[in-house]
Amino acid sequence: MNPEELNKQTNATTVGGVKFGRGNVATNNPGQPINLATQVNTQAVKNELDEVIKTTGAEFDAVMTGTSASQQNYNQAPMASRLNVPVASPTHFDIQNTVNPAVADPRELGVSTQKDQNGDEQKTVEKLGKKVRKLSVLTVMFGVLTMAASIAAVVCVMLYANENEAHSKTKSALKDATNVVRAVEEATGVKISKPEDVPIYKATTGYIYLSTWGIKIKIPDSLEKVSYILNENYRQSICFNAVGKGVQYFPDFANIALNPGRMGCLTRIPTAEGEFDAATGISFGKKVFTHKNYSYFYTDFIPFSKDQANLGLETTAAQYIKNMLTDNISQYE
Repeated sequence: MNPEELNKQTNATTVGGVKFGRGNVATNNPGQPINLATQVNTQAVKNELDEVIKTTGAEFDAVMTGTSASQQNYNQAPMASRLNVPVASPTHFDIQNTVNPAVADPRELGVSTQKDQNGDEQKTVEKLGKKVRKLSVLTVMFGVLTMAASIAAVVCVMLYANENEAHSKTKSALKDATNVVRAVEEATGVKISKPEDVPIYKATTGYIYLSTWGIKIKIPDSLEKVSYILNENYRQSICFNAVGKGVQYFPDFANIALNPGRMGCLTRIPTAEGEFDAATGISFGKKVFTHKNYSYFYTDFIPFSKDQANLGLETTAAQYIKNMLTDNISQYE
């Protein structure tokens, strides 16, 4: 652009730090042109502009053709222009060295590297492994505890079942013993509340000697397996069980444990009480004889057998016992 043309512009224009035009130049005559020679060396400005244009064009051509126009060393920071205007390099790194560039550490910028990522993955795998091992241990412990609890439950059930069975057996045995005691009480008239109250039970042959009564009883040859219960408490008595001679088996009615003393009894009553129980009015039985201050009464048997065959054998044996207690008694001192 011609300096004279720049001088004619109304608004100021700055090129290379030099202002052109009327922008802020004071003058006493606004219509009179300004002589730029008085303010700047126009030829010098022109030469400077030509040099800048030439240099810029050469650099552009070098970039487009891939050649170096001026053999500029781009490893060095660009030089400031002579127009005192900073000119930026194509990479905009005025202080950068392209041979050994100063590259920031990604870790300082908060960016994770491949090594860091691998390390983080390894740590994550280790944590997961620890959790899996811990879970495995807990699972095994839970399984062991569950098995122990199951075994304990089975043992408790077995113990409970055994205890119930033992309790049932004990209860059954107690019931049987109670029935035996009641049977003895009914047969002998003795109230049994302790072991000492149980009448003496004996099995014998020949004679039965009752020294406290002062008598003896002869056992007939028609009887076998004779047993008796002796009650020497209040209203003393002796009651028998036996089976007739020649019977090939031992029937239940002759078993004193099953039918205690119910095949015939001899009762000793003080003569002062007469022949009847004053409380109940019941007869003491068939009076056999009187010896000293006591009267002796026979009490008939109570049938035990349910079938006719055993009942016949029981009736026969009971008759032998009756004969023994009414005919075979003698005094004994």
